[in-house]
Amino acid sequence: MLVPAAIVVQSDRSISHPLVLRTKKQLAHGRKDERGLLLLKEGKPLSHIKVSETAFQRSLGILDALLCALDELKIAVTWANGDTGNLSVTVLDEAVTFSISEFLQRVPHSLTTEEEAKKKKGVYVYPPQWDYKPTGQLKISINDLPYDSKIRHTWSDGSVQRVENCLGAFVAGLHIAALALKKQREERSRWTCEWEARERRAEAERRRQAEFDRKAKVISEAADAWQTCNRIRDFAMALFKAGESQDCSRDQSRDIRRLAKWTTGYAKRLDPINRIAETVAEFKDLQDSE
Repeated sequence: MLVPAAIVVQSDRSISHPLVLRTKKQLAHGRKDERGLLLLKEGKPLSHIKVSETAFQRSLGILDALLCALDELKIAVTWANGDTGNLSVTVLDEAVTFSISEFLQRVPHSLTTEEEAKKKKGVYVYPPQWDYKPTGQLKISINDLPYDSKIRHTWSDGSVQRVENCLGAFVAGLHIAALALKKQREERSRWTCEWEARERRAEAERRRQAEFDRKAKVISEAADAWQTCNRIRDFAMALFKAGESQDCSRDQSRDIRRLAKWTTGYAKRLDPINRIAETVAEFKDLQDSE
């Protein structure tokens, strides 16, 4: 990727890039959050500019110089539909997002005049713990890098350094960030494929085990029925013998033989061998996984 030796940001730079003009328009109404950072009209932050009103014009100048340089390098810059969409740079087919933000100084909260008045009236107030003061110090950051990435992703104002003088290095950093994001995406894709393969194997094993358990149940129930019918058949034979005993009256013999005959029929109905086709069909109801 071709990187400019330097990107010059003049203090009196005239804003010209369409996306920067759009940014200016979206934040121009001056709405702020509790820290003094500019918000959209809807009360939401803008992803690529997070500064106070004091640092707003300087941030626009930096952003305008950067986006114009990216256009000259034929590097695509897009802003998703909707004001809260992310502005991103496409490098090596990777969408890289970034932001210009302002360092804030955090100090213990001082009660406002209104809070003091309520306190004097005995009204309990719930003031915030901290107040935030914009410092005017800016940083430009590449967002959403892998958590374990060791590459540089932030360039900040320092005692001598200014963000305006770091834009060339920042553009070079976009290329390195894109490589890191590509590697992360490929690793995630590989991990997803491996996870899905493990899930498919686990699901196949669950189905195989379920089919095995189902078949085992069919066989166990058939074996139990076979054992039961043989026991009942033996009982029927004993009844027939009892009915032939000389100790039984004619009526008793008739009743016993009737009982034995019914018992024999019942054993026959229970016998899985006599309904083997039904048992086989039940065994083969589900697709054999083996």
